[in-house]
Amino acid sequence: MQVRIDQYHGATIRGINVATSLRDGRNLREIDAAWQRVSAGHLLAGVPGRGSDFHPFLGVISGFDHATTDFNYLIGVPVTAASESAEGFTTVTVPAGQYAVLTTDPAAEEADFIRAIQQGWQYLMHDWFPASGYQHAGTPDFELYDERGEPGLPNRTMEIWMPVKR
Repeated sequence: MQVRIDQYHGATIRGINVATSLRDGRNLREIDAAWQRVSAGHLLAGVPGRGSDFHPFLGVISGFDHATTDFNYLIGVPVTAASESAEGFTTVTVPAGQYAVLTTDPAAEEADFIRAIQQGWQYLMHDWFPASGYQHAGTPDFELYDERGEPGLPNRTMEIWMPVKR
């Protein structure tokens, strides 16, 4: 797996929030179920302030508590910063800055795609990060799902963006 350092322009993301935890693998079950619910119900179609572009979708990780491993995971889309929110939606700001970016291994099947995402996170946190000379910048991480992550593609990928500083 390869990681590149890149600049992100920053964005306001609005969508459906899931409060979850790493405890007992809750995040794996709850985030997958939330993505299925959002997708099946087209829940992001009516997000106020959303542009006309279909992509990207983001999974934004924020509020991570190291003591409890609780965190928030927002499934959302970029919106105009000045747009008003609506009931049922949460808004998170992802700041501009320097990020470590990992593109997952290509996968054709849904189970392989999910496994590639999990392996990407494991590699970033347990292999790359400790040896990189970087520290986490303390702002939200995010998963970027663009046209390369469309279900049914034979070489489906996505990117994990982790904010870093020296």
